[in-house]
Amino acid sequence: MKVSTEEQLLLALSKREVRVLNHLESHGMGTNMQQLMQIIKSPRTTLNWTLQQLQKRGLVYADQVGREKIWYSNLRKSLIRSQGQSLTSIAGGMEVGNGTAEIIKMYEIALSLHKRERVIIIEGKQAAVLIAQKAGIPFIIQWHTIALEKELIMESIVTKDTVLKIKSGEIDKKVVESLSRFNLWVGYAISNGLLHSSASILLFRDSLILVDWKTERCVSVHNREIISIIKEMAEGYKTFATQVDMINIVKNAH
Repeated sequence: MKVSTEEQLLLALSKREVRVLNHLESHGMGTNMQQLMQIIKSPRTTLNWTLQQLQKRGLVYADQVGREKIWYSNLRKSLIRSQGQSLTSIAGGMEVGNGTAEIIKMYEIALSLHKRERVIIIEGKQAAVLIAQKAGIPFIIQWHTIALEKELIMESIVTKDTVLKIKSGEIDKKVVESLSRFNLWVGYAISNGLLHSSASILLFRDSLILVDWKTERCVSVHNREIISIIKEMAEGYKTFATQVDMINIVKNAH
């Protein structure tokens, strides 16, 4: 079954992604990279990128056979249809989780898939406290370590209260020591009232994780339209914030 126009729009698929999915849909036994290169007529690096993007959204998966991967479509499993075969909802661009373990898993997966890019972190006043309480200090330090290994550029939007707590030494010393390792970090401090929540957002180039640390509910999103809207929201927050030198603030607090 080919990807319909409705599915293409709802899943925000590029033309190349549609071509790859159509081929995989018609070859249920799986396809290797060499076969895809011949059919799609794109270089290996381009197809690798396309398959990675589709895999992040749960639309394809691969089995390792010897030294090569065999790719399969997961499109039908990612779509929920009514008995009349009309498209009613989409799971391919969004994953919902519940509980600290699932939140941590989402973070780990996101970090494993990104490297050398900017990551925007929006953190509510309550979230800054709850993350340490619910996920634990070891999780925070591990997160920082992987982010450093991946050469991620941190851009954080936090409350002025959070910045003051770092300066005054109210933040756990191990966390501050971990933060002091970053040399690529842009910070923004915003009024407590504008970001007084238990929510946090981790925003990459092509995906985001939204967490309510109070209820421990989390959502991983790979829909381009939603990501674009949240990025615009982040830019809006910056207009009400003051840019701060987080690197020096952390190093002086250390």
